[in-house]
Amino acid sequence: MSNLETLTIYCLCTMCAINIYVSYCILRSDYYGVMQKIAQFLLIWLLPVLGSLFCYSLAKPSTGRKISVSEDAPEYPGVGLQGLDH
Repeated sequence: MSNLETLTIYCLCTMCAINIYVSYCILRSDYYGVMQKIAQFLLIWLLPVLGSLFCYSLAKPSTGRKISVSEDAPEYPGVGLQGLDH
């Protein structure tokens, strides 16, 4: 087997592994409905590299902290929608 054939096999195996991983992430996601998951699977497998990157960027869990607002937080007039009472 030549170097080009070996490289091609490695690239195909890597691409399939990435597609399987992203498909698994989409499958486990509770955020998307059935039709959205089917559309993303089609995108992943019909456009292997770009589809996988795009769907993974949407499906990956957020690593940041969630910001929670307590009920006793003060409201400042003019900040947010509270200040739009024209």
